[in-house]
Amino acid sequence: MELSFNKVWERETSGGSITLWVRGDNYALHISGTLDAAATAVVSPALDSILEQHPKELVFDLAELKYLTSMGYRLFLIALKSQKEHGGTVAIIHLQPQIQEVFSIMGSLHDLNVFSDIADLDRYLLARQQAVERGE
Repeated sequence: MELSFNKVWERETSGGSITLWVRGDNYALHISGTLDAAATAVVSPALDSILEQHPKELVFDLAELKYLTSMGYRLFLIALKSQKEHGGTVAIIHLQPQIQEVFSIMGSLHDLNVFSDIADLDRYLLARQQAVERGE
């Protein structure tokens, strides 16, 4: 993650780890390894805790996510629904081809903002903020 994000915590899952980074009211959750039923048991309560904070932007960094099951996929839908309910957004960076295939099969990429890296996301966030300042 970029140096401008501060690492808050890291937790081990059955097949990898999750790490929370925060920059203001922007949260980034780095997920590595597998996101299957066993890993979801660790990630789900952590995600619930994050969503209770109502972040403006919730970013999933999937650079090191190798495998995603339907149970793991469900977490992204929960995050998207929760963020929409309070006016926040969800973005994904570093989407790996095999994980992109799962999203394509499930048909959800059109609801998510997908960025190549954190710099691409920052350009998008800056543009959004400037639009709000102009009253758009």
